[in-house]
Amino acid sequence: MERGQLVWQKYYYLKRESRVVRSGFGLYGVYDYDPEHPFDDARSESDLEHTAGMTALTTLTSLYYPELIPPAELSLYLAAAQLHEIGEVELGDLPDDGTRNEQQKCQAERAAVERYVRDLPAPFGAELAMFFMEFQHRSTRRGRILYGLDKLEAVLQGLIYEREGRGGHALNKSRRRKLSAQDRQNIADTGSPKLADIWAVHFM
Repeated sequence: MERGQLVWQKYYYLKRESRVVRSGFGLYGVYDYDPEHPFDDARSESDLEHTAGMTALTTLTSLYYPELIPPAELSLYLAAAQLHEIGEVELGDLPDDGTRNEQQKCQAERAAVERYVRDLPAPFGAELAMFFMEFQHRSTRRGRILYGLDKLEAVLQGLIYEREGRGGHALNKSRRRKLSAQDRQNIADTGSPKLADIWAVHFM
């Protein structure tokens, strides 16, 4: 099997098939728990789940494409992947559709990362903060690789939803808010209103 197919297959298993509800918390009344129907497929995805998907992709990329992520550098990539959404704790998840203030977002996210890494052991904290800036600005090869994995994870999760029969569609977005110029351009470029298609062309 081709390397890319193996990455997809193993990512899919970790991201989709391992969605198992932890029974103990449910049995103790922390949340509603029905062993016959333990998982609500329609619920929203958290940043933590996206981050888990990204760390899985990062590990698989290092294993199958060591020329992209050398195994000796994997721990730093994983640490950067784990904190890449930390700014959204304060900002929320602002859609990447051409309507957000990118400079403001970058500044807030960088400040959140700097607060997080401040008391990490030296020199790891400073190196992690630098890697995050490279990721934000795509200013180095490793920053661009991590950025690409972040965007790829979103597209692959979109394909998982599509496989489940509930793929995203631009018509649904247009009912909530006006489609952005970027949305319309992506739809024109792909000839498709499907989430995975228009996100993939935008992230290329």
